[in-house]
Amino acid sequence: MENGFNKIHFRFIGNLFAVSLVYLWGSPVSAQTGAEWVQVTGEAEWPARWKHTSVSYDGKLWVMGGNRSLNDVWSSPNGEGWTLVTGDAEWTGREDHTSLVYNGKMWVMGGWFDRSSIFGRLNDVWSSTDGSQWEAATMEAPWSARYGHASVVHNGKMWVLGGYRGDTNLNDAWYSTDGVNWTAATLDGGWPARADMTSASFDGKIWIMGGNSGEPGRDYLL
Repeated sequence: MENGFNKIHFRFIGNLFAVSLVYLWGSPVSAQTGAEWVQVTGEAEWPARWKHTSVSYDGKLWVMGGNRSLNDVWSSPNGEGWTLVTGDAEWTGREDHTSLVYNGKMWVMGGWFDRSSIFGRLNDVWSSTDGSQWEAATMEAPWSARYGHASVVHNGKMWVLGGYRGDTNLNDAWYSTDGVNWTAATLDGGWPARADMTSASFDGKIWIMGGNSGEPGRDYLL
């Protein structure tokens, strides 16, 4: 496979580089191993970003929000050509949020917004069936406003796990079947509190992997 680094389109954002490449795992030869990755596009139509979310829904790939507190929504049937579904979704522009697919809808939850001198954490929950029109399930879920959390669908429920509250990392776990009513499964899951981790549902269990412990003055990777 050709090395595509000489074709990467970098954009400087603050002190970080962001890219808008799209890579696809699943060539006929390596679909079972993940050994080879194919560059689908060197520069997607959506602006370069990070801390966004992506889901697979309704036969399309979706990209939502991201750094600079974006609230745009893009879709693609193949990862190569992208369509702007909306440049101004009803939810506040955000980054470090989570999204998932549940009960025939796409969901966006929590995150961080930063618009000029207005910034803060979020604990709102939104859903959409088409990516264009979004409905607020709640503007203030009972779980504390946070970013860098994880979300997963498990056992017929949506889950929100951990994240950063502003003064400390969290290791709580909340679930909901409608996005409106949330129940605390635990406020102390026993695992080291963390943000920026990943989660998955597998083998009848919820799994949490990696992250940042965020101890004052230092960043600890887990």
